[in-house]
Amino acid sequence: MRTSLLFLSILFIVPFLSYQSVLNAQNKFDVRLYKCYVTSDLKGWESSIADMEKELKLNNSAENHFQLLHAQYGIIGFLLGLEETFRAEYYIGKAEKEVDFLLKIPAYKSQVLAMQAALCAYKVSINWYKAFYLGPKCFNLVDEALKADSEDVYAVIEKANILHYAPKILGGNPMIAVKYYRKSIDILIEKNGGIEPKTWWFLNSYVQMGLAAQKAGNYYLARNIFLKILNLAPNFIWVRDSLLPRLEVKMNLKS
Repeated sequence: MRTSLLFLSILFIVPFLSYQSVLNAQNKFDVRLYKCYVTSDLKGWESSIADMEKELKLNNSAENHFQLLHAQYGIIGFLLGLEETFRAEYYIGKAEKEVDFLLKIPAYKSQVLAMQAALCAYKVSINWYKAFYLGPKCFNLVDEALKADSEDVYAVIEKANILHYAPKILGGNPMIAVKYYRKSIDILIEKNGGIEPKTWWFLNSYVQMGLAAQKAGNYYLARNIFLKILNLAPNFIWVRDSLLPRLEVKMNLKS
């Protein structure tokens, strides 16, 4: 999934369900979205969201609300990477309604604040002139999320995304972002019983870490990260056919 955003997920925890058990759950939509992410299948992602909306009508659970929100979050980045701004704004509006629902549940404070930061960043990426007044809001929201729970993986991811995509004048620092991406990956593996989870957001943390390393000029680190990703998902189109080959051209490893 291509992203050229200013800054870029949250996990919804049902009160009686443990954090680790939610992370470990590999439901049908996790599988579908993982395949969509690896194959750059936008239509499949939209179809999955439509099916989630149908399921939510049958089961209006908090977990299903998060599942839908998280998928909306993902497709917004997908669409913005394709420069389909109008469609991205449509999903931003839908995601904000889900956030409004989640805000009523105090137990999810960190995750909701992280998602608010992400949606704020998406808006900035669409209208750059908003950066100087929305940018600080994004930073504040993600810092509040981390204050609420410093180990919440989605707050950690959003902190990384902000540092990665924010301009230096607003506090951006891609190499520090690499450290936060690494932390998010470690948390996800730990919560999944020491096994690398097969989810799109786990792969995306790796991708963004590689992009941040490349942005910082550490091409060898970026290449190693992209190679690691292909070890995890050999048919990952974006990395296999675009990110790695372009990086190797820059490194003069391929003509």
